[in-house]
Amino acid sequence: MLDWARIHFYLKLSRPILWLGVLPYYLFPLGGRLDLLATWRFWLGLLYFTFPVSIMTFGINDMADTDLDKYNPSKMVQYYGNQATESELLGLWKVILVSNMIPLCIISITTADWISFPMYFAMALSLNILYNLKPFALARKAPWDLLFAPAGFLVVVSFACRLHQVPQPNTGPCLFYISSALTSHMLGELSDVDYDAPYGKRTTAVAIGKTYTCVFIGALILVQFL
Repeated sequence: MLDWARIHFYLKLSRPILWLGVLPYYLFPLGGRLDLLATWRFWLGLLYFTFPVSIMTFGINDMADTDLDKYNPSKMVQYYGNQATESELLGLWKVILVSNMIPLCIISITTADWISFPMYFAMALSLNILYNLKPFALARKAPWDLLFAPAGFLVVVSFACRLHQVPQPNTGPCLFYISSALTSHMLGELSDVDYDAPYGKRTTAVAIGKTYTCVFIGALILVQFL
């Protein structure tokens, strides 16, 4: 029997509202190639960057932040956040691995590429572990927290290019992806700054304060328009 309550719990943990923040990095490198809509690769990749990638990204983050999230009211918003306890997250690693391994195996089999796509997963998993989990927990050690959102989204971009056999982006698009990823990251830090600071999570937004964070975000947006 399916445990619908548990399925709903993991779905909420994956932040469906935030899936839309990941998908553009999958779509942008394709350059409006409408012919790809008729391919299995496009839809399989699109599905992969919804629940599987998000449950890895946000699930590991929730495992690291159980001490903070219980005080953060934004984590109570339906399908945006979670206030899970450590006991509720005990089976999460299994869900992360199974939900990622199944589509990755299908992609690797059908593309006959058993190196690139597992490597992308290994890079993404490593970034999430370094960012969130002790003894690293670089999310709490500004300014190192700034490195991970751009790196993670560039992995998504490169994955999409490899899957669809389109050229990897040059410097200009990469600067756009980096600045837009940092913008989203800093907006998230800004929204949490009042809850991170009292409990010792020293993000860049906590370190430089709200005013300079807003200035930084403005500068990043300007870069995207250049």
